[in-house]
Amino acid sequence: MTAALVLLLGVTAVLLPAGDRRDAGGRLVAALVVVLVPGTLLGALALGLPWWQTAAVAGLAGLWTASAHLATGPRATLGRWGTAIAVIVVCAVLQGGPQAAASRTAWLCQGAGLLLLLTTPANRAVTDLLTVARGRARADGGDALDGEAPLRGGRWIGPLERLLLLLLASMGVHAAIAAVIAAKGVIRFPEISRDERGDKAEEFLIGSLASWALAVLAAVLLTR
Repeated sequence: MTAALVLLLGVTAVLLPAGDRRDAGGRLVAALVVVLVPGTLLGALALGLPWWQTAAVAGLAGLWTASAHLATGPRATLGRWGTAIAVIVVCAVLQGGPQAAASRTAWLCQGAGLLLLLTTPANRAVTDLLTVARGRARADGGDALDGEAPLRGGRWIGPLERLLLLLLASMGVHAAIAAVIAAKGVIRFPEISRDERGDKAEEFLIGSLASWALAVLAAVLLTR
């Protein structure tokens, strides 16, 4: 059940991102169809879930998708992610056991879903967290931070960093994880040290800790 839920959340979050107002009604209907039909087939046929678990997974993924299109503010994004993480944790705890861990198909589905969630969707969650921390809302609903150009390295560094940490954690190479975290701090130190007000340091800590926390949660879920 956990694997199907994670995969559906990842697919819908990437293919139908929140905040896109173009043909919102049509996109919402399409999103629900994308969730319900493949989700039902995946749960019932590929993973062999009971009908009630399949229905629960499709319903939860449908709620995630609908809320992403109906409530697009930064606080709504954080609330949606917090709820999703709590639901996934509960499902993982209830499902735990050797039978769940032995299913290669379930592991692959779960891994694919986590990889998708740690890319652009996680970028938006971290950006919205920084927006809330600053106490002001984005003017255009985009991912760019105030005063920054539309294309910045963070859009690529964040996902690559999270995926690298997930890979290293899955392999049990904890020393390499510490090296990656230390290297990021060293690289950003000159920029932070020039900031007399300390805003850059706060943003770096909040954004980095949030990003690392998502990677750690994904690694724990994948390697449990």
